[in-house]
Amino acid sequence: MTQEPMINTIDILRHAFVYQDTRLTHHGERVAYILWKLLSDHPYYTRPEKQSVFLLGLFHDIGAYREAEIDAMLSFDTQDSIEHSIFGYLLLKSFSPLAEYADCILYHHNHNAQYYSVPLDSKHRDIAKLLYLADRIDIFLLHNRPDTIGSFLHENAFGSVFSRKDFDLFLESNRRYRILDHIADGEYLKELSEYTRQEFPLTGEENLAYFWTYLFSVDFQNEYSALHTSYAVHFCQFLSRTLLEDPLECQTALWAAMLLYIGKSRIPASVRTSLSFEGYLQELNQPDIENTTNAILSGGVSQWFFPVLEQSFQLLRCFWANRPISFAPTPAAEITALSYLMSNQMNHPKELPFFTRQQHWDFLVQKYNACGLNRHLLNSFGRHYDSILSQAKAATDADRNSYHKLLHEEHALRMILLHYNKKYFP
Repeated sequence: MTQEPMINTIDILRHAFVYQDTRLTHHGERVAYILWKLLSDHPYYTRPEKQSVFLLGLFHDIGAYREAEIDAMLSFDTQDSIEHSIFGYLLLKSFSPLAEYADCILYHHNHNAQYYSVPLDSKHRDIAKLLYLADRIDIFLLHNRPDTIGSFLHENAFGSVFSRKDFDLFLESNRRYRILDHIADGEYLKELSEYTRQEFPLTGEENLAYFWTYLFSVDFQNEYSALHTSYAVHFCQFLSRTLLEDPLECQTALWAAMLLYIGKSRIPASVRTSLSFEGYLQELNQPDIENTTNAILSGGVSQWFFPVLEQSFQLLRCFWANRPISFAPTPAAEITALSYLMSNQMNHPKELPFFTRQQHWDFLVQKYNACGLNRHLLNSFGRHYDSILSQAKAATDADRNSYHKLLHEEHALRMILLHYNKKYFP
C-alpha cells in the first residue's frame, strides 16, 4: 500500500442523500445551493459561517427516515414536521462538527417558537428563517412553475412565514446568480461539485465525524441495526492496529469498513424482529447495495480504493453462502469483511442467546474453512482475540450509550414540542 485514499466527504454525502427517498432527490443539495447564493454577498456572515450554513442546508433533513414524516415535510404544515427536526437536531448536536448550529435544524420548521429546553439566539434564528425559506422555495418548485415563485413569496412575506428582508434578499440573489434558472437546467449540481471541492478541505477527524453522523442517521432507525456499523468499524480499527504493519493499509481498512455499506440507506427501516434482522443482513449482501455504494462513492474516493470494497463484498457474500472464494483478498479487504462478520454476530437481536467465546471462534473457523480462505490472518487474530474484542466492545458501548441517550432526548423533546404546538397552535 503506497497511498492514502482520497476522500471527498461532502461530495459523497451529497450523493448518499439522493438514495434516502426518491421524493427528496437532490432536495438537500438545492436547499444548500439556495443558501450559498443567498449569503454569497452577505456582509453579516463570515466565510466559515457561510460554509456552516451551506452544510446545514445539505443536512437539514438528515432526521427524515419515516415515510409519514417525509409526507409531512412535503406539505406546508408546520406542526406535522417536528419529528425529523428533533432527530436531525440530536444527530448534529451529538455527532457532527456542526453541533454549534444544531439548534437551527430544530427550529427550521417553526422559527418563531422558543422551546425552553433549547433556547435560540437571534443570529441562529435568522439562520433558521433562511433555512426554512430555502426549504419552502424548493418544495414550492416541486409542484409549481418557477415564474410563480414571486407571488408565493410576496403573499407570505408580510406575515409570520417569511420576513420582507429575506424576501428581498432572495429576489436580489436570484437576479444576480440566476438561482432558479440554474436549478431548472441542472447547472447547480456542477456548481455545487466545484464549490464543495474547493471550499471544504476537512481534517481526517471531521471526515469521520460527518460519516458517523450520516451512518447513525441510517443505523439508528431501529434497535436491531443501531450498532451494526459501529461494531464493524471498531473491530476493524483494533484488528488493523494489531495485525497490520503498514499504517496506510490500516487507514484503507478503516475507510473500507466505514464506507462499505453506505448504500444501505435505500433499505426500508423495517427491522422489527430477529427474523427480519437476518433478512436485513442478507439484503446488505445483495449486488444492489454494492452498486449503490459504488455510485455514491464515484468521484469521491480514489479509483484504486474500489477493488478493496469489491473484494470485501465478495468475501462477505462467500461467508454468507459458505461458498469457496476464487481470489486471494488483500489484508485490508479481509479485515473489513472479517469485521462485519464479527459485527453480524456480536450485534445480536436481544431475543437470541449470545455465543460463548468458543462458539464464536468455532463459527469464524467454520466460515474460513467453508470459503477455503487462508487462516493466517484469522490465527493472528486468535492470539489477540480477548484484547481486540474487549477494546471493540468498549468503544461500541460508548456508541450504545449515545444511542440510548439520543432516544431519551428525542422522547423528551417530542413531548415538549407537542405541548408547545398544542398550546400555541390549537
